[in-house]
Amino acid sequence: MFDSRWVAGIGPTGWTLEGRWWNGAYGRIARRDMWLYTNGYVWRVEARQGDGDAAVWSKQFTSEQLARELAAQMMARSGDQWRDLTSLVQSPPTAGR
Repeated sequence: MFDSRWVAGIGPTGWTLEGRWWNGAYGRIARRDMWLYTNGYVWRVEARQGDGDAAVWSKQFTSEQLARELAAQMMARSGDQWRDLTSLVQSPPTAGR
């Protein structure tokens, strides 16, 4: 299933993608994804366990620091080998790649 969160740094309407992580696992049970968005005023951490059909959990913060701290705590708690995909999804693909 296509996940619109992967489109070059564009998140839900009015939100900009600032962070994107994946635990490196595939499958409905093992896969975990996390996103960090901002609209310029509020920061939002979103997390999903499973593939694109799974529900997305989210929590909003008034500061980037608090949002990033929660994301880091969630990744550390899972014990997985998280991959930072932020740079891959923030920039649109260039021709010839």
